[in-house]
Amino acid sequence: MVRKILKRVREKAVRFDISFGLLRQDLSSILALADSTSDLGTKAQWLESLLDWVRISVNPESQKTSSKIQAVRFRYLLKVLEKNPKWEKEFSKLLSGLLLETDALSLLCETGLSNQNGFISECIDRIVHRIVPVPRNEKDLGELFVRLFDDETDADWLATLDESTIQRLEGMIFSDPEAKQYLLKKYTKTLLEALVILAAQVESAGLSKEIRFRSHIRSVRDSAFFRLRMIMALAHASLASDETEKKEAILDRMRPHFDACRKEINNALQHLEEHGVSTTIVYRLERIERQLDRMELISEILFAKANSQKSTLWLRLMASLIRSSIESSSVRKLFQDNLHMLARKVVERVGVSGERYITSTKKEYFSLLLSAGGGGMVTAGTAYVKFLIGKTNPALFFEGLFSSINYTFSFLLMQICHFTLATKQPSVTAHALASKLKEIRQESDLAAFNDTVAKLTRSQFAAAVGNIGIVAPVAIIADFLFSQSFGRHIMPIDYATKVIAEMHPWKSPTIIFAFGTGVLLWLSGLGAGWLENWFVYRRLPETISQSPVLINFLGAKKAARVSDWICKNIAGIGGNVSLGILLAFSPIIGQFFGLPFHTRHVTISSGGLFYAYSAMPSGALNWQDYLLGAISVVLVGLLNFGVSFALALYTAIRARDVKKGRLVIIRHALWKHIRANPLAYFWPQASKQAAHLK
Repeated sequence: MVRKILKRVREKAVRFDISFGLLRQDLSSILALADSTSDLGTKAQWLESLLDWVRISVNPESQKTSSKIQAVRFRYLLKVLEKNPKWEKEFSKLLSGLLLETDALSLLCETGLSNQNGFISECIDRIVHRIVPVPRNEKDLGELFVRLFDDETDADWLATLDESTIQRLEGMIFSDPEAKQYLLKKYTKTLLEALVILAAQVESAGLSKEIRFRSHIRSVRDSAFFRLRMIMALAHASLASDETEKKEAILDRMRPHFDACRKEINNALQHLEEHGVSTTIVYRLERIERQLDRMELISEILFAKANSQKSTLWLRLMASLIRSSIESSSVRKLFQDNLHMLARKVVERVGVSGERYITSTKKEYFSLLLSAGGGGMVTAGTAYVKFLIGKTNPALFFEGLFSSINYTFSFLLMQICHFTLATKQPSVTAHALASKLKEIRQESDLAAFNDTVAKLTRSQFAAAVGNIGIVAPVAIIADFLFSQSFGRHIMPIDYATKVIAEMHPWKSPTIIFAFGTGVLLWLSGLGAGWLENWFVYRRLPETISQSPVLINFLGAKKAARVSDWICKNIAGIGGNVSLGILLAFSPIIGQFFGLPFHTRHVTISSGGLFYAYSAMPSGALNWQDYLLGAISVVLVGLLNFGVSFALALYTAIRARDVKKGRLVIIRHALWKHIRANPLAYFWPQASKQAAHLK
């Protein structure tokens, strides 16, 4: 956050400087202040001001344009130094002195590579690092490097420098032959030490139980991580030799080892894909891969053929260090990188369960309609119990507790009886739809995708009609039987009047509440996928099937059946429980913070509304009141379905990396299909082949 604020202030200052020319610091005045005899802190501050001059850009919004302009300004800086020998001499002494007085080992081994082992600990460390200031260590080149190159464009303009500019810069820094020899010797030793440290860290992490098990390595000696130690010993020996051919040979031998390590990382990632994701392990694998990339680049510098090639590789290393240091301090980047695979896994697991809600034939359509009718019957009872809980007016916590039990029991009962709740469909069918997006390779695949969208839409329509079409008559009949038995309606007239008023489409916050409920429905879909991933990752199906208690009590075969049943239904259980808790406790939490939030679940709200209609005296309501109620139910349903579906589809698209260009093509094709055959989105259509046969 602090870095973003400083960056915005800098951009505003640059725009102001471009417009009025008041804040631009003259290059001549900066170069005149160079003092090679000053202390390290003063040298670092002078270098910061010089790099700030290089970063001044005409167009701060365009990173590509900025990097080109900054590269031009850097070349202009070198020309100015060449024309002023005094400034060039001070520049050379200052830079070489700074490199001699600082230690670069932490820069090579730690910058951009955190020592934390887990996602949570790394996230906390980054947040604390942003809030709590760290005392400066002027002799640590890694710390100085992060302060000097704190902009994303620094890596870009360094990468665009041509070979002649690099040679000119190298000539200025190493103008003193004696200092040059000492610096080369010092940094060769530092590079080799960094290689040894990184190899030890990679070997330790790669041979850990969590990664070794998922890499399909039977013996430690078979692992490429174990062989890194031996190749490092060969690297030490080859550097002591002056034979160029021997150095080139050792570099050729090192590359296959790095590739073998990456192969084991890919095996571990594939295992996570198949057997559940752990963000901590994903983070460790990501860190190992970055360390291997750095080791390979350091090796290329150490064993490069020519000095000119070394200079280019050094700039590549600097650009890599800049990018990794900026990424390693970003909490947002940490979440994006490490939660991407978890989101993808959750999406895939929810998508599999979403396939069963997409009907193809009329038989499946009517079966879903009947299943949704059963869900409507159960929901009528849920709405009645909700009224009873509200009537007793318990304390907030117990109101949330009893409501969550009511919702959860109803949803689980629907799952056991194979009933359907329409509002649960969008969050899972969207993931199934997103999986189809990746299958589109050519134009002919668009027809199959459009057909899937039509099936999904009409299935959702059938579920909604089944839920609301049954909950309404069940509520009316239940109230009639109750009034005949007890001489009064289920709802008192004052409470019924309040319910009808609260459901008014524009004189109440019903629309806002329905939107928020759509978000809760989406979250429950994620909860279903997360629980199934956690269940599979912990290998609980095998634990349950191998439980001695279950085997002794039920027998081995029945214990396996229990494990299989839980494995098949764990996602539904997770979604139902999470939805029940979210619907019950969200209003309670809202009241705790003074926010008057209430859920508007279309099926439950419809049940409550029809109980209220039944309680009103004859003639108390006119046709306009019933019309407003119908409009309110439709709007609540559309928002419940639309919001949860949109969020779930967006999550699935991001998790599967579907490109924007492909989405535009798909959207146009889908709109064309809707205009050509709108009825297919509400009613099953006979296939062209069947129609032809008739």
